Amino acid sequence: MDKSGISIIAENGIAIYTVKPIIKELVNKDISIYIYTTVNKDIVSKELNIKKEKIININTLTNRYKSVFDFLLKQLLVNSKFSTQYSRINKTNSKVLNVLGNFFLKLPKPNSKKVNNIYSFIWKNINRKPSFKTKKLFVITRTGNSYLINNKHHTAFTLVESWDHPVKSPFFFNSKLTFVWNNSLKQDVVKFQNYDSNLIETIYPMKFRYIEELKDKNINIANVFIKKELDFIESNKYVLYICTYSNFSGNNLFEGEKLLIKEILSICKKNNKILYIKPHPHSNGKEFEFLDKSEDFRIGISATNNGYNYIFTDEDQYYKIQLLKKANTIINVGTTLVLESSLLNTNIVQIKLNNNYKNFKVVSENYHNKKYLNSGNFILDLNTEPLYKLEKYIEKENKFAHELKYWVTDKTYKQSIEEIVDEIS
Repeated sequence: MDKSGISIIAENGIAIYTVKPIIKELVNKDISIYIYTTVNKDIVSKELNIKKEKIININTLTNRYKSVFDFLLKQLLVNSKFSTQYSRINKTNSKVLNVLGNFFLKLPKPNSKKVNNIYSFIWKNINRKPSFKTKKLFVITRTGNSYLINNKHHTAFTLVESWDHPVKSPFFFNSKLTFVWNNSLKQDVVKFQNYDSNLIETIYPMKFRYIEELKDKNINIANVFIKKELDFIESNKYVLYICTYSNFSGNNLFEGEKLLIKEILSICKKNNKILYIKPHPHSNGKEFEFLDKSEDFRIGISATNNGYNYIFTDEDQYYKIQLLKKANTIINVGTTLVLESSLLNTNIVQIKLNNNYKNFKVVSENYHNKKYLNSGNFILDLNTEPLYKLEKYIEKENKFAHELKYWVTDKTYKQSIEEIVDEIS
């Protein structure tokens, strides 16, 4: 086992995108690295400029029987009410396993603060041989193969990729050092993961790196669809609505969002505003047939490579920067994109939903949205104000974007890369 190298566990496309500049610096330092992922090897190799033999499909390390035991163990340890998202995300494709899991969910649970320790203790006694090629692991949250990490032969360092990850689910492993965006999220990690606050450091959100890398550059756009959108953005004034979900989302979450989009479009029409709808990155672009064809709105594009394992291209990100920067107003309910928006635009309307929007309403109750987006004074709360009040919000800036911008982070991009690389290497 390589004691000086680093195994990087970046299971999906977003994780690969997030960790790219860190990998580049590690390679520059001649540190041996291995990438464990579910993304196609050819794509990862091209994206990261890493030889394919250094890229391992993490699913090849798993064991069927251990995976079944792992699923049931998690049902046994974790209350389904850990978060509003937990019961939705913690499912399998097996009806039999889900039935067994539902039975285990009803059994008494340990204190949630003890879950990571109990889970780790059990798996460290099962996993006798190293799972990865190196002693050090750099884990980009969230991982679906947590039992592999719990091994006495490995030491984990953790990059918390998104603001909702600390509260969605237990991490199911312990970490020597953890990196988060800001002190608020540090407190969430302490509260929900029971990590030592002294072993948590704040950094710039690496998933927003495109803002630092591209905001002052002119990109040569080859993609004809993106070029078409950029031409529209340059020549039109518009109100931007960011989709929280798509048809890809479960539990019919998009059905309630469709109703909200229709109502916002009606308000924009009344006020002679063009509504630009930004689909969710998972969108296949086909879920907006419920809207009648009209010149009063425009459907943007999701991502060049959409679906679960998409990796944003520079063209995707440049389009996103221009879209956010040049919008007259940005309307949000429950997206991460609103955080990026606050770094690029000063007029954001945050909507808190009421019960009119079916399952979609749950997004306003998600812990991170409730605490960090819907708790301020500068929101449109549909529980106390009617949606048509949106008219006044889209005409006049409020302080929401300003406050959100200074919440996101106080660390610089380059400084954060240096700190991460120094710590894990």
